[in-house]
Amino acid sequence: MKIPKLYKVKNNLSLLFLLLAGQVTFAQFSAEEQKEIDSLNAIINNSKSHDTTVVLAYFDVAAYYYLKNPDSAITICKNAEQISEKINYIKGRGESYGWLGYLLIQKGEIPSALAYNHKSLSIHEELGNKEEQANCLINIGSIHQTQGDIPLALKYFNKSLKIYEEIGDKEGIGYAFNNIGFIYDEQGGLQIALEYYHKSLKIQEEIGNKEGIATSLINIGFIHKKKGNTPLALKYYHKSLRIYTEIGDKEGIATSLNNIGCIYETRDNIPVALEYYHKSLEIREKIGDKQGIVNSLNIIGTVDLSQGELKSAKARGKRALQQAQEIGNVHEMKIAASLLYDIADKQGNWQEALELRNLEIRMRDSINNEEAIKATANQQARYEYREKAATDSVIAAEAKKVTDAQLTAQKMQLEQEKTEKNALYGGILVLMVLGGLMFNRYRVTRKQKQVIEEQKKLVEKQKEERTIMMQETHHRMKNNMQIVKSLLGLQANKIDDEKIVAMFQECQNRIAAMAIIHENMYQSDELSKIDTSTYIESLVEQIAFSYKLGEKIDLKLDIPSVKFGSKTLIPLGLIINEIMTNAFKYAFADRESGEVTLEVQEINNNEYQMIIGDNGIGMPLDFKHQESNSLGTELVQIFTEQLDGTIERVKQAGTVFKITFIPQEG
Repeated sequence: MKIPKLYKVKNNLSLLFLLLAGQVTFAQFSAEEQKEIDSLNAIINNSKSHDTTVVLAYFDVAAYYYLKNPDSAITICKNAEQISEKINYIKGRGESYGWLGYLLIQKGEIPSALAYNHKSLSIHEELGNKEEQANCLINIGSIHQTQGDIPLALKYFNKSLKIYEEIGDKEGIGYAFNNIGFIYDEQGGLQIALEYYHKSLKIQEEIGNKEGIATSLINIGFIHKKKGNTPLALKYYHKSLRIYTEIGDKEGIATSLNNIGCIYETRDNIPVALEYYHKSLEIREKIGDKQGIVNSLNIIGTVDLSQGELKSAKARGKRALQQAQEIGNVHEMKIAASLLYDIADKQGNWQEALELRNLEIRMRDSINNEEAIKATANQQARYEYREKAATDSVIAAEAKKVTDAQLTAQKMQLEQEKTEKNALYGGILVLMVLGGLMFNRYRVTRKQKQVIEEQKKLVEKQKEERTIMMQETHHRMKNNMQIVKSLLGLQANKIDDEKIVAMFQECQNRIAAMAIIHENMYQSDELSKIDTSTYIESLVEQIAFSYKLGEKIDLKLDIPSVKFGSKTLIPLGLIINEIMTNAFKYAFADRESGEVTLEVQEINNNEYQMIIGDNGIGMPLDFKHQESNSLGTELVQIFTEQLDGTIERVKQAGTVFKITFIPQEG
C-alpha cells in the first residue's frame, strides 16, 4: 500500500492540500466496497496471531476510510504501527509512519505530521525503497511550503523529482512538476509555473489520472485568471468541476466552486460570487477541510468588507486568523491579518490596526523574502544543469569523431583556397560596378520608403484609435446591460406575483446572454468575433446555475472552436437561452436527474446544425413552433429566421430540436 502524496492546487489567492491517493467518494460505501471491507475485517479479527498479513489488511482498510473518516483511518494506522513494532516488521512501521504523517496534515497537526514523515523517510532510505522515499519528500516539501519556508520546500520537491525520474514513475513526476510550478506561481513566475502545470497535465492525461487532470486544469485556469483572461480561466474551472463531480471528490468540487466564484467577483457580480463561495464553505465544513475553511472565511470576509458589512467581515476574519495560526498556514494568516487591519482602520481602532499591520508584514516577509526568490532561481538552474549534464555525456562520446572529420575537411579547404582567391579578385571587380548602380537606385527608393513609412504610421494610429473605441463601446454595452438587469431584479423583488417575477427573471437571462457577448468581445484580441465554444459554455453554465445548481442535471456540450460575430451570436445565444430556460424550468419536474444536450457542427460549407434539448417529460409530439403563440417560441422562430435557418422537432424521448443556420457577416 503506497503512502499518499500531497498535490498542490491553486485556490483563489491561497493554497490547500488536495488528496490524490485512491478514488473513494464521500458518500456511503458501495456494496462492493463494503464487501471488501468486511473481508479485510475478517482477516484482522480471525487471525490467531499478529503478523504481516494483519498489518497489510489494516493498510487496505485505511485506504477506504482516509477520505471519508480520517479519525478512523488514524486509529487503524496506529494499530498497524503497534503490531509492526511488536513483530519487528520494519517496512510496516515505515508505511504506518507515512500514513500517519499524511493524515495528521489534514487534521492540522503540522509538527506531528512532519515528525512522522521524517521517520517514514528514514526507514525507507534504510530499506532502499526509492518510490516511498520520493513520496515522503514531496509531503515534507508541502508542509514546509505551507509554513512559508520556500527554499526548503523547493529543495524537497526537486529531490523527489530526481528520484521519480530515476525510477520512471510518471505519476510521481506529474506530482512534482505541479508542486514546483505552484512555488513559481507563488513567487510571481507565472510563465514558468504555467509550463510546469502543462507538463503535469500532459502526464496525468497519459496515465488517465482524473484527479490529477482536474487539479492541473484548476492551476492552469488560475494562471490565466492572473493574466486577465477570465473567460479562458472560467472554461478550465468548469472542466475541473465536471471531473471532480464525476469522481465524487468533494474537496475538489469545493475548490472549483470557490474559483468560479472568484471569476464572478472579478466581473462585479457579487451575489452570484457569494453563492459559489458559501456553497464551497458548506462543503469544506462538512468534510472537515481546515485549510479550505480558512481560505473560504478569508474570501467571504473580504467580500463582506467591500460591501460595508464590517461586523460579519470581522467575525470571519478573526475565525480565519485563529484557525490559520492553529494549522501554521502563514499565507492565510497574512490575508486574515490584512483583512482585520482594514476593518480596524475603518473603525478607528488605531492600536489594533498597528498590531495587525505588523503581523501582516511578518507573514508577508516570511513568504516573499529575498532569500526565497534567490533559492527558486538557484534550484531551477540546478535542475536544468542536471538535464544538460545528461545531454553532455552523449555529446562527449561523439567529440572525437567530429574532430577527425574536421582535420580532413581542413586539408581539403587549403587546396581549394588557391582557386577561390583567383575567383575572388574577379568577383570584387564585378561587385564594384554593381555597387555603383545600386547606390544610385538606393537614393531614389529611400525617398519612396520614407513616404510609405509615414503612411503606415498614420494607418496604425487610426487602427489603434478604432480598437480603443471598440473596446470602450463593448465595455459600456456590457455595463449598461448589467445595470438594466440589476434594475429588473430590484423591481422583481417588490412584486409578489410569482408569474410576473418569473417573467422578470427570463428578461434578465436574455439580457445576460447578450452581455456575455460584449464582455468576451471586450477581452478578445479580435474585437469583432469571439470563440463560440467559450461563449456558449459560459452561457449554459450560467443558465444551469440560475435554475438547477442543486440537482443532478448533466450537461452534454459539444461546441467547435469557431469564431462568430455579434450578428450571429446574439440571436443564437437568445435561442439557446429560451430553449435551455424552458428545459430547466419544466423538463425535470419531480425528477432527481436528467440530461441536457447542446451540440453544434458544420454540415455544409458555412452552414451549421445545432441539436438542443433534454430527455425530460417532453412536449406534445404534434407541437410546432410556427403554430405556438407563446413569447418564447415566437422569439425562437424570429431569431432562427434572422440566421436564415430552420427549426424542427426531433422525434426522440424528451424535447429536442434541430436548428440549421448560416453565420451572418458582422
